[in-house]
Amino acid sequence: MDKEKVRGKTQPPVLIGMVCSLLIVLFGIYNICRTASQGGQERREYAAPGDMASPAEDLAGFDTQLPLPDTEVELTPFKKQNPDTVGWLYYPDLRINGPILQDDNNRYYARHTFSGERDAAGSIFLDCMASDDFDDMHTVVYGRGAQDMGMFGGLEGIREMHEEELSPYFWVFTQEGTCTYRVVSWYESDAEEDTFQTVFEDAEDYSGFLSYIQDRAEEGMDADLAVSDRILTLSTWTDGSSACLAVHGVLVGRTAARERF
Repeated sequence: MDKEKVRGKTQPPVLIGMVCSLLIVLFGIYNICRTASQGGQERREYAAPGDMASPAEDLAGFDTQLPLPDTEVELTPFKKQNPDTVGWLYYPDLRINGPILQDDNNRYYARHTFSGERDAAGSIFLDCMASDDFDDMHTVVYGRGAQDMGMFGGLEGIREMHEEELSPYFWVFTQEGTCTYRVVSWYESDAEEDTFQTVFEDAEDYSGFLSYIQDRAEEGMDADLAVSDRILTLSTWTDGSSACLAVHGVLVGRTAARERF
């Protein structure tokens, strides 16, 4: 009888040890959560639970030969917060994931965040002269390129595409639908070069532009571009320098919003 009582009774030192171990584990979890919370603070002003909607496998209307994004974005809540929201850029392999804004002056969102706060990191923004439906022959989207603070800080990673087996595909979500792009060229450029030409006199002029961006490419992507193709350029910018990294993508798929839900 006495032995049974001893077996069923927890000794005080053992109990104290268990409590201490539990407290250590809880403290470790707290630190992990605190670090994650601080790391996500920059994006919290426009990304909240539930903002990212349905899983990709529920989407319809995509070309089955094209990869599907692993998330979907409903823009309406963001347009209510900031009417300048015209889209959402998603390139997960380069850690780019955020709203695209447009003002009538490019300098504004180069220095302001989604919430309108002045900040050197700025925002991802569509060229002020571009159509907000992303249907121009050539559309340019800008973001600060500093790796430690810029919205396009991860864009430099494109240079490791082949070594790291990065995906050449990225997406722009709009209220009209989802645009799928495939990277066809990237290189160091200057703000004054033909890289940023967006107005073309005729098909021959545009064909010359397509040849230009392929000839400038740091690495060949075996792209066969035609004058019917639409190009979206992601470009960094840096204080005190006209040098930038330009990444050109060709539109390879478009899904109407009514087909997504």
